[in-house]
Amino acid sequence: MSRQESAHADVRARGRSVGRSRGRLVVLGPSPLLEVSIEPGPDTGHGVVPDTEPHIRVLPGGQAVWVARMAATMGAEVTMCGLLGGDTGELLLPMLQRQPFDCRLVATEAESGCFVVDQRHEPATEVASDWADPPSAEEVEALVVATVDESAGADVLVVCNPMPGDALPPEAYAELVASARTRGQTVIVDLSSPRLEAALAGGPAVVKLNDWELAELVAAPVDDPAGRSAAVRRVLDLGARAVVVTRGPSTVFACRAGGECVEMAPPRVGDGRAAGCGDAMTGALGAALAQGTPWLEAVSLGMAAGAAHYRGRGESSRAAIEGLAHEVSRAPARQ
Repeated sequence: MSRQESAHADVRARGRSVGRSRGRLVVLGPSPLLEVSIEPGPDTGHGVVPDTEPHIRVLPGGQAVWVARMAATMGAEVTMCGLLGGDTGELLLPMLQRQPFDCRLVATEAESGCFVVDQRHEPATEVASDWADPPSAEEVEALVVATVDESAGADVLVVCNPMPGDALPPEAYAELVASARTRGQTVIVDLSSPRLEAALAGGPAVVKLNDWELAELVAAPVDDPAGRSAAVRRVLDLGARAVVVTRGPSTVFACRAGGECVEMAPPRVGDGRAAGCGDAMTGALGAALAQGTPWLEAVSLGMAAGAAHYRGRGESSRAAIEGLAHEVSRAPARQ
């Protein structure tokens, strides 16, 4: 996006309308990123081409892009709201227009972020990065206004982290969550501290976080059932109505205020790549809730989406995810 454009202007990038059905979801993704991915060469039937012959892809990346893409895959009508600027933003715009979701993009004077990642081995290795400078106060306000406007008729608002983490002030998260809750919308926050604490003040419907984010929030260990249960209760006391705690490839804990707390085992999918699995889970969970899916079924679909993403290196289908969801098992959580 040109530096000459007003910071108050926004652009609607209309993606491809594919597989849409009931349920509208808006994703706050402050920082869409340009990703340069170094990947293994194609499988010729005798294994992938050695590391000396990599395949290089350039694509839109970042947490919110993965969330929005998976939500669209699961049939929701999706709009991502974010900031875009500089030469990197101009490269990103046509890529975002080819995604299966729409965008509401606010112009910023800061160059959009970019990173290079080597995905030939697990875990992936970040080779280099150049993150955006923080937006101005006027640009932050324009993004908040655009998100509130875009989500006015949505069923679900998903709130994601910026990159770098301090790009948006904490009060922006509290304002967005409180505004959406006042309108009766389901708000899912997938944030780390201190943005998570600010969002909790607005009373989100669902907090989705991993075990180390939970430990950071409560400043205490969460690797045993008693510590984990106490930490989840703390998150509920801070304002969440439901909490989903992930632990990498291990079990997931899903708890609701005044209700059940369930431990759920994911499908077995073998070896794969972990990057983006949590974002895929958030996207599918959001789409399911937007479509009126019951709570634990929605969590199961989220877990299945994460597993499908892990197995398929980001290439998942709705049918495959719905099939894997039947393999998620549930049991009362240990206290």
